[in-house]
This record gives sequence, C-alpha cells and structure tokens, in this order.
Amino acid sequence: MKWQVYYSDGSTISSEDATAFSIERRIDVQVIIQENSDHNWVTLSGFDYYVWDTKGDETKWWGADRCGYDQYMMKPGFKCALFGTMIDKATFREIFNRAREEHGNKTGYTREEHKP
Repeated sequence: MKWQVYYSDGSTISSEDATAFSIERRIDVQVIIQENSDHNWVTLSGFDYYVWDTKGDETKWWGADRCGYDQYMMKPGFKCALFGTMIDKATFREIFNRAREEHGNKTGYTREEHKP
C-alpha cells in the first residue's frame, strides 16, 4: 500500500521513505493520500486521528474520532497513530490541493472521501 502524509508546515513523508511504524509521530497531519484499487488513490482529511490498521483484507491508514482511536488502542498488537490538527482554511486548502495535484486528477470518489 503506497501512501503519502502531508503536514501543516507543507512537509511530507511517504511509503517510499519509511514504513508506517518508522515515521516520526506528529500532531499536525492535514491530508493522507493512499492507493485504492477502485479509484487509483483516495484522500483522508479532517480526522482527529489516523491509525494504521487492518480491517477485512486491507491494511492502510484509517481516519478515526476519539472513540475509534480508543477502540484501536485497546486492540492487541503494535500501534501506529498520527494526529490531525486544525489550521486556517486557506493553508489547509493549499495543502489539500497540492496533494491532489501531485497524485493526478480523478473522476470518482469513495463515500468516505472529502471532495474538493
């Protein structure tokens, strides 16, 4: 599963640079882009927490609220969680648009995905 994390300061890290478990734990995630077999890639944004987890047959980043984060932390096994934060709308939109532009345009979206 390929992915890329975009932070508040404009920096990024991707699965080409590190594993989910080896990246620095930061509290300023804005957008995560990851592979998707149906839509080429999807964006995750607007969540309080981002957890690396397996659900069904997919291991990937999942967005979570506080209850979802607590449930994730109570499960057995190693954990990997990143934290989202609120920033001004203009800066967020700049980061969000940059993420989409870097990964190419798309015409379809998943139900969970925020549209531009």
